[in-house]
Amino acid sequence: YNDQIASAVALFSQPGLIDRAEFHAWVNQLDLYNRYKGIYGLGLVSWVPATDLPTFVSGWRADGDPGFSVSPSGARPAYCLVSEFDQKNLKSPVPLTGYDLCTNTTLLPVLDDATASGQPQAIVESALVQGSAYLGNFLLVAPVYSGAPTTAAERRSQRIGWVAALVDGRQMLTAALGPAGAHLGVELFSGSAVSPKQLVVSSPSGLKPSAQGSVTEHFSDGGKWTLRIRPLPGAPGPVNP
Repeated sequence: YNDQIASAVALFSQPGLIDRAEFHAWVNQLDLYNRYKGIYGLGLVSWVPATDLPTFVSGWRADGDPGFSVSPSGARPAYCLVSEFDQKNLKSPVPLTGYDLCTNTTLLPVLDDATASGQPQAIVESALVQGSAYLGNFLLVAPVYSGAPTTAAERRSQRIGWVAALVDGRQMLTAALGPAGAHLGVELFSGSAVSPKQLVVSSPSGLKPSAQGSVTEHFSDGGKWTLRIRPLPGAPGPVNP
């Protein structure tokens, strides 16, 4: 999944505009939604300073999207606009194209962390999609730059935007487990504590909250995520950490 995000970052790092038809063709060539189980949306979020906004909007309108507009409206110092987005069976409470992620106070620090660090970041239960069908979803973001910056200040000055992927956590866990999924239970928690309140997704769903025989590993993003793996009843042998 990281490799897929990295390939999209490389695509959008190239000079020139990748229009939506070209991006859609690229996604189709990858067979994205069948090869990467759980991904149901992938695209570019563009960093647009206020001084560049009129040119940015008129460019998209002239390039085959006459209805392109910023949502929510209003004057701001800068915008984080969803400008390219390919999706499969996505029902969102907000119109994604033209949506300004900078207006979301939960997403804004995640975008800034990704920009400053140069590393992908993730947030659970994205506000972009809601409802029982999307419980356990992730928004993964990875920064895109115009050059090869090495410091946080350079990264902020050279940012183009972010690649964003919407991922169904349960499908991703099921795909990662493969045949072992018949014998293993996996739970992913937001934060460093194993707590029902912090549970993001589990496979299979409905695991009883017991720490007996569990393997807990903190990983990624400074230890803010906890993965717990344990054998299910009838498993043929011990879990290998």
